[in-house]
Amino acid sequence: MKNMIIAVLIGFTVFTPASHFSLSAAPTVKTVVYYFHGQFRCYSCTRIEELASIALQKHFSKELASGAVVWRPVNVDAPGNERYIADYRLRTRSVVASRVIDGKEISWKNLERVWHYYNDEPAFTAYIKSEIDTLMC
Repeated sequence: MKNMIIAVLIGFTVFTPASHFSLSAAPTVKTVVYYFHGQFRCYSCTRIEELASIALQKHFSKELASGAVVWRPVNVDAPGNERYIADYRLRTRSVVASRVIDGKEISWKNLERVWHYYNDEPAFTAYIKSEIDTLMC
């Protein structure tokens, strides 16, 4: 009887798939880039969204395709989205980059200088790239 129990335990150990062990699983890491806007948008607001999207496509196309970087425009005037104003201390329409590990936000940054660069596409895209690279390190 004792030998049969040991044999069953050995068989269970040998045939248990590795996916059941969490020690080998790598954490899921991603960077979410939000553009927070309102219902009504001026030229500057739509330009910032456009340039942020261009910057991400230009500098993070592989990461966007793999899901390591996520682009998420959000209308803060839509029902249920008001919470973002408090969560990210938004004072105006903004681009916010957020680092998420295993579904939990660990850090974020409001990229407020987009308002300084929205009329200068090369400076804007370089700024977005630099800030996201820093956040991803």
